Amino acid sequence: MKASYLSGLGLAMSLSLGLSACTPWHVKQGFETRDALYTPEGQARMVEIVKQGGPDARSASMYLVNADAEVTAPVMAELIALYASGCMVEEGITEDSEEWVSDATCEPLVSTATKFGRDAVPALTKTNPYAASLGLGALGAQGSGGLTTLVSALGSEFPTVRRASIDALRNIAVPDAKVLLALQSVAESDANPAVQDAAQRAFLSLGAQRETAPDAPPTAERPTPRPVTPASRPDDIALVIGVEDYRSGLPASTGARADAQAFADLAETHLGLSRRNIITLLDDQATSSSLEAYLQEWLPKNARATGRVYVFFAGHGAPDPQTGDSYLVPWDGDPRFINRQGMGIDALTEGLRDLNAAEVIVMLDACFSGSGGRSVLAEGTRPLVPVKDLEVVPRDDQPTRFALLSAAAADEVTGTMQGTDHGLFSYFVLEGLRGQADANTDGHIALGELATFVSERVPDEARRDNRDQTPTAHFEPQSISELRLVDLDSDQD
Repeated sequence: MKASYLSGLGLAMSLSLGLSACTPWHVKQGFETRDALYTPEGQARMVEIVKQGGPDARSASMYLVNADAEVTAPVMAELIALYASGCMVEEGITEDSEEWVSDATCEPLVSTATKFGRDAVPALTKTNPYAASLGLGALGAQGSGGLTTLVSALGSEFPTVRRASIDALRNIAVPDAKVLLALQSVAESDANPAVQDAAQRAFLSLGAQRETAPDAPPTAERPTPRPVTPASRPDDIALVIGVEDYRSGLPASTGARADAQAFADLAETHLGLSRRNIITLLDDQATSSSLEAYLQEWLPKNARATGRVYVFFAGHGAPDPQTGDSYLVPWDGDPRFINRQGMGIDALTEGLRDLNAAEVIVMLDACFSGSGGRSVLAEGTRPLVPVKDLEVVPRDDQPTRFALLSAAAADEVTGTMQGTDHGLFSYFVLEGLRGQADANTDGHIALGELATFVSERVPDEARRDNRDQTPTAHFEPQSISELRLVDLDSDQD
């Protein structure tokens, strides 16, 4: 009898524990549905759970990844620490390994770091070296407070960590003497060829930025930029992509990285965007899966009906040899399978036009002829049909004003601006935004003025190089050409 009672009690306890274990986490926290965790009350509760720590803090943190900075500010450091614990190099990756760690699990960390900008630096420097490198690098110039951490990470036993720290130092772009010395050491002695090459490129890039360098290469003459006091545009966002060095041995897209970095900086200093609203993906950060995630998830979640969306791409384009359709090439894209591994321009523009935003402005410094410049084609093939011109077809259901600026016509190749590290199209886009495109001197740079400035300057400069390059601009509707991008200081001549 006693044995039977104990057996029954054990069964009851097992069933109770089993039912408890199957209870959804949100129900345990007192919410009827998972969606309730994203309400203001739910988000406030998640913040309190993170603040208290314990086993539930990690679960709560995952419901705060896309929360506004104002909501998560009280637990910023805790969130960064939690996200960093899932963003680290796995043990076992050695000097002889050809593997690189996937950054997919690091997206919450990078997203949170960019929300808080410079304020996130102290918390990032306390995380593991890999997480710190990705987070600080994503901040660009605002991550300069973490230089000591990044230089230390160059001594990691893991090549993936060393590579990440090099990329971060290049993104931050501070040609500090200790940084250059450390990069030079890695470039000369690192046991991993890929790390050694990355360090060499970073050393040369940062070294060229030192104004006091006696051997600095000559640069193209630039007019003095007009001062700008941009109006804050907290609802605007930007996705900036620059792919210069490709994984599959494709020729480098010279200057693409510098183009993207410069545009990201101008988005903050001239277009009025908050740094936390600018996502910059460079080289191996711009994989096909990463671009898909940001285009299909990050942009729709962060675009606002009262805001503007910028998408800037510098890198290779490629045509589909069978159809003539145009594609952008991600870092890991292969021209042999471009219709699977590339980003189709038609699909890209249609998706962007469906965003819930006031305006969407796309700038592409790539070409699609397959004939060189910033365009590639699978070895041994040629397009069987002419490459199609880029088009923006009017839509009756188009609530979002849309503009597409591209570097060249379908049958042309792109080039670089002599004396600079920029693509020709990007160079004049940047110069135009800095003030040179104000043709009517009214103190404002409209989108149409920028397009006209670029379309006049690029062909003239390309002819000096004995080739044709004709930028194109598509506006839907035409009235978006009147959109003001930059307000110059009114007291200037």
